[in-house]
Amino acid sequence: MWLSEAALWTHWWHCGTAEAQEECQLASLNAHAVAVALHKDPVSYKLASRYAAEFVAVLNETKRKDLTDAMITREEVFVLLSSAAQDLGVTLQVQGRASQYPRLRRFGSSL
Repeated sequence: MWLSEAALWTHWWHCGTAEAQEECQLASLNAHAVAVALHKDPVSYKLASRYAAEFVAVLNETKRKDLTDAMITREEVFVLLSSAAQDLGVTLQVQGRASQYPRLRRFGSSL
């Protein structure tokens, strides 16, 4: 599960407190550092920008009372990412086993 992804793509006010029900791993990203890294590769930047627009559209279509820090599932992330990639003519391949978080690799682009 991802928490607070919205903070990467828009101004975000966190919606409460998260508590793990079992042992888990936690990773933290600095939104500014992500933006700086994305600007270094034009295709990655365009893909992330398109994905962010799709993500924010989901937020905007959600009733305020239904907004949470865990807005979308991993599967929904891949649907949004695939849609953004298709719009840009970028091919993505998902790698990994079902027990792992898949890793995405970009294989060429028409951009």
